[in-house]
Amino acid sequence: MERILITKIIRRGDQAELYARGHRYPDLRLFDLSDLAEVGMDYANLAEGAETPARFWAAYELSDKLNKSGNPYKDIVALEPIGAPATTTSADNSALLAELRAVRALLQALVEAQGLTVAAEPDPEPAGSDLDAEFPRFGDGSPVPEEALDYYREHVNTIGTAPVNVDELRAWALRYAAQDRKHS
Repeated sequence: MERILITKIIRRGDQAELYARGHRYPDLRLFDLSDLAEVGMDYANLAEGAETPARFWAAYELSDKLNKSGNPYKDIVALEPIGAPATTTSADNSALLAELRAVRALLQALVEAQGLTVAAEPDPEPAGSDLDAEFPRFGDGSPVPEEALDYYREHVNTIGTAPVNVDELRAWALRYAAQDRKHS
């Protein structure tokens, strides 16, 4: 059995197409809309043909039956909810990171109380670094490509917030470059 994180649903009649993040074509097809209740979605209010944000796991198995391309069908076995709701903005994980650091400190104290030593971290985190700083994300949650990092950081420094997506960053970068040429 395999799992895939579903981030978008499109209702097509009495079925739903399930999409993984960034995928243009559906990854799975759900034949019974009532199964969406397992992940807390009100399937009765899904608009026909409209993209609906989602965030849940779909477990599937490969079928013995093959499609016309010779690939096996993917039969959905279960839908599994995950803790975070679907949003259009990136989640703030600073509280979670702080809690994990506190748990690590407690574990270290327990180990030392037993007279044991804690192994040194193989790659300590640089001073002042943060997961968000190391791996920035757009407002829609998608990762910032390596080639766009300089423009992304300039946007955050100039505007004060992360751009919603790569298209907004491109438009801003073009305006920014045009203004820069005018002042040169």
